[in-house]
Amino acid sequence: MTQAVANAELTDDERMQEDVWVLHEFDLFKDSGLTLQKKLLHRKFLVASTIDFTIIRNPRIREETKSFYRYHLEHRVRSPMTLIGIHSYIVALLTFLDGLDVKKSLLEMPIDTLFEQFQSYHYAKLNHVTLSKQQALGGRQNPIT
Repeated sequence: MTQAVANAELTDDERMQEDVWVLHEFDLFKDSGLTLQKKLLHRKFLVASTIDFTIIRNPRIREETKSFYRYHLEHRVRSPMTLIGIHSYIVALLTFLDGLDVKKSLLEMPIDTLFEQFQSYHYAKLNHVTLSKQQALGGRQNPIT
């Protein structure tokens, strides 16, 4: 387990290997444009820009989850600003994943089972369920869910 280091010399690749990501320090965030950066930082998103993967005690599941978010950032499926905006959902998901009884990989469980367990968890812990599919267009104008 590695800890976040406040160092401007780190690359995004090195930052993504850490267990605590400070998204506003990523080059991907800095490349987003000064106006957006100022807007987000002005609204005090600094706490929400930190994703602490140590919530997940199982190191295999933690690495799997980091790989998921890493893929989304590197392939520009999601931007660091989007992850900052959905920070509370990410924390809820990490907490849910920590409670799963999985030995090796999340792929051991059928997606329907995971979905049902998350729905039950979300309802029990947060007293409501907000699960919906939203359609959007990707960068190449292809429909995505």
